[in-house]
Amino acid sequence: MKKWSDIRQGIINKLFMDEAEVNSENDNYASKFAYFANECLNQIANGVKPRIAMFEVNTTKENEEVTMPDDFLSFADMVNYKDNEADPPIIYFGAKLILPAVGAYKIFYNALWEPITEDYMNDKEQPDLPIDQSVLNCIPSYVAAQILAEDDVQRSTILKNEYELMLSRLDTNIMYQENHFKSIGGWY
Repeated sequence: MKKWSDIRQGIINKLFMDEAEVNSENDNYASKFAYFANECLNQIANGVKPRIAMFEVNTTKENEEVTMPDDFLSFADMVNYKDNEADPPIIYFGAKLILPAVGAYKIFYNALWEPITEDYMNDKEQPDLPIDQSVLNCIPSYVAAQILAEDDVQRSTILKNEYELMLSRLDTNIMYQENHFKSIGGWY
């Protein structure tokens, strides 16, 4: 399930509907699929499993203030690099950084998953979604639960519980080199 067509079919299967019912003029559930899928991705990134991203920036002056990219959620507790040297001094505040020295920095951060746009829904050549398979597997249950929330509360609740169970089972053990405390005065 790496293409939008697979996720869409998964949603239709969870709804126990066929293509005609999903696209009917009265309900047109299919028009809501992408919105709810992106809402699901946002919840997963903010609460359970964010995408680990790297922000590369070259500074040209000392104490340069840099704003993180739009998909920024929080700073990851990972080792950052300046000119391939680990743990450069960096000042963090909000979604901004102050980089004290001139150089090429690599900053790791927790990011939103890429949204599902029309580009991924193209009927002819659908590209693979750049999202972890385990995250994509959660989308059909969430979207179907949201679609049925008004019409079939019981089925919606069952699907929402299924989604919550899938979230709890997401593997968030991402192996990376952690940032650590350095005592410049010795241990106290």
